[in-house]
Amino acid sequence: MWDFFSYTAFTSVSAADGLAGMYILLGLIPVVLIIIADRICVWKFGARKVNKVQFYIAGTFILHWIRLQTQ
Repeated sequence: MWDFFSYTAFTSVSAADGLAGMYILLGLIPVVLIIIADRICVWKFGARKVNKVQFYIAGTFILHWIRLQTQ
């Protein structure tokens, strides 16, 4: 869905739509790289270990977000 929207926006006549399309397309690159790295880690280390690490990372981000909201 996002690919179709980004391509449509990218080929639009409006400069703002073209920029939005480029940002969406370029924003998909890190997401795809993270998904590929995740699949490789699950294949190499197993789902249980990878899920535990991802839980700790997500918990750290949530705790930092809560800390920033209370300041």
